[in-house]
Amino acid sequence: NIETTPVNYSSGVFDAPHLALQASSQPDDNDGFVGITFATSDSDNYGWSAGAERTSSGVGDFVFTEHNNSATGSEKLRITQSGAATFSSTIAATSADLRNTSSGAETTALSLRNFAAGANTATALNFYPTQSTARFASIVAENTDGNNNIALSFLTSAGDTPTAALTLDQNRAATFTSSVSAKNVIANNAAEGDTYFTGGTA
Repeated sequence: NIETTPVNYSSGVFDAPHLALQASSQPDDNDGFVGITFATSDSDNYGWSAGAERTSSGVGDFVFTEHNNSATGSEKLRITQSGAATFSSTIAATSADLRNTSSGAETTALSLRNFAAGANTATALNFYPTQSTARFASIVAENTDGNNNIALSFLTSAGDTPTAALTLDQNRAATFTSSVSAKNVIANNAAEGDTYFTGGTA
């Protein structure tokens, strides 16, 4: 149903919009959708849709979906009721500024998630210092055995495909694939005592 208000004196109050899209009956959770479609073809199911999807207890998310010969379409962006934005593919941008206001407390500013759960499933953060997409450094978190034993690896490249320079396993053990150069290195081992390397390469 569509309702219109000729003049809106409400200063943005929700119950007096210029144009209101309303469901004709009470929508179901995770199913009820009220929105607009934008056709890119005279054939059915090509274009975009944007609108509100009820999630629970009368509240919902705002969803942008692309349709390529599909009525269901492929979801591209979802803004949840809490304000989180979920993108389904690559975001092209020249810069990003992620902020929070959690003074005196830790909060997550960026989450990288892989919704698969098998062994060797991983998610990565790549750094490209040039325009080449084949030359980069990477930080990779890997579910090594499918049981949420997580390893964190730092990958670097000498003009080729990046490989792990340092891996931290689920027990916090560190494995270096090459020599370690440092002024002082202290290896703590409760059973064997402390081992000290001073100067040069360990």
